[in-house]
Amino acid sequence: MTGHSDDDLRRAWDIYRFAEETLSQRMNYGMVAQSMLLLGFITLFAYQYQVPEYSVVAEWVIGLLGFIMSVFQYAKITDLTKRIATMQNDYLNQDPVYAAYLAAGKDQRYFQQHHVVIGLGTGWLALLTRRLPRCRFRGQTELASESNDVGKALRAIISC
Repeated sequence: MTGHSDDDLRRAWDIYRFAEETLSQRMNYGMVAQSMLLLGFITLFAYQYQVPEYSVVAEWVIGLLGFIMSVFQYAKITDLTKRIATMQNDYLNQDPVYAAYLAAGKDQRYFQQHHVVIGLGTGWLALLTRRLPRCRFRGQTELASESNDVGKALRAIISC
C-alpha cells in the first residue's frame, strides 16, 4: 500500500503536526511583535512636534528593527515551509487519504505567510524612506562646535 511502514508514517504525521504548530506560533508571534513596533513608530511619527526632535532616531531604530525582523521571519518561514513540503512529498503523500485530500484542490496554505511578511518588510522600507527626505543630517564638525549637551547634539545632527 505505501512505501513506508505504518510506524514511519505515524512519526511523519507527528513531525508534520509539530512543524505546522511551529509555523503558526512563529506567524502569531511575528504579527504581535510587528504590531508593537508599528504602534511605536506611528506614535512617534504622529506626535513628532510634541516630542523631542531626536525622536526621529527612535523612529529609525524601530523601523530598522521592523525590517530586520521581517527579513528573519521570512527566512524562518521559508525554511519551515520547505521542510513541511518535503515531509508531505516524501511521506504523507503515500497515505491514500492525504493524497486524495491534496489532489482535491490547490495547496496555497503558505501564500499568506510569505506575502504578509514580504508586505511588512516593504512597508517598513516605505515608512523609513518616507521619513528620510524630511530629515537633514549635518556633519560631525558642525556638531562638535555646537555643544556638549547630548540633546542639543542630537538636534544638531538631525533636524526634521
